[in-house]
Amino acid sequence: MNQAIFSLTFILFILMVSIGGKRGLNAFLSLFYNVTVFIILIIMIALGFDPIICTVIGSLLISSILLFNTNGYNKQDYRPHVFLSF
Repeated sequence: MNQAIFSLTFILFILMVSIGGKRGLNAFLSLFYNVTVFIILIIMIALGFDPIICTVIGSLLISSILLFNTNGYNKQDYRPHVFLSF
């Protein structure tokens, strides 16, 4: 099963980079980071942390990753995101 998941992930990576170029690579890295955040959140909730707080923190992390990794750092994107976070 692990070999199948690795093979499918590798195929997805190759297709995203070959079709999307640099933006495809950024999108793949964003997907990888988001899955990592999601797994960490599941572990934190399983360890007894408050699910609501974990969800809020996770959603802020995921939205930040998507916003800045896909579009790059831009002051116009940064200001509304910080404002909406509070």
